[in-house]
Amino acid sequence: MVTVAEFLMRVHLHYGIDGIEAEIPCSTVTVVAPQFVAGLRDEENSFRAAVRRPIDCRPLRDIVRPGERVALVIPDITRPLPSARLLPWVLSELAHVQEKNITIINGTGSHRPNSPAELAAMAGADVASRYRIVNHSAYEPSTLAVAGRTSDGRTVFLNREYVEADRRIVLGFIEPHFMAGFSGGYKGIFPALADIDSIMHFHRASVIAHPASTWGVLEGNPTQDQIRENGSLLPVDFCINVTLNRKRQITRFFCGQVSSAHRAGC
Repeated sequence: MVTVAEFLMRVHLHYGIDGIEAEIPCSTVTVVAPQFVAGLRDEENSFRAAVRRPIDCRPLRDIVRPGERVALVIPDITRPLPSARLLPWVLSELAHVQEKNITIINGTGSHRPNSPAELAAMAGADVASRYRIVNHSAYEPSTLAVAGRTSDGRTVFLNREYVEADRRIVLGFIEPHFMAGFSGGYKGIFPALADIDSIMHFHRASVIAHPASTWGVLEGNPTQDQIRENGSLLPVDFCINVTLNRKRQITRFFCGQVSSAHRAGC
């Protein structure tokens, strides 16, 4: 007699922080996983090389002048970017800028705000204690400002702290995305810092259902086209994108001008 247990396969799924165990009632299961790429041996030195010899723009520390207001955008807690490792390195390149002039913006998009404890974990306790960190809110008009108008005549609002900054820096990571082709690049700005009306319009059915809104496609992808157009309504001075392995180790840095760095990473 064959028991049900003999036909169960247990699979560990990467979900949340620790993952979850799933039981599949079948003995012939194929698990498809990305090829593992080893992390960089020295992430910090690799970072410094990338931001001091960036793609198609000047080094990060040469772009920002003392006295300028800097908006530093990071992904929210739903994204696995190792911001707690990256931010101290970024801020060391901006050591000539007063701490009070730097605002770290948590790019929540339409997601919930992250708690103070979550922000401290995301940014690192030292950074969180020294620098101002704000949650973006897509729902509060007072925290938004006009970024510009799109080619189809829509007004896009972005986070006010971002709009009013003298210099804008975006951090993100690149991986295949089910409708944007790849994450990263201008996606760290739009829809991450946008108003809820623009976010809803961005996610409309006619765009999501388009056959070119799919994995790995950048050109001719209407989702990516919106990201690029809306995200570039205001100048982004520097982009820091990384690729990661499943251990959240950084495998490569792609830093510099947003479009050039993002394309190289993709």
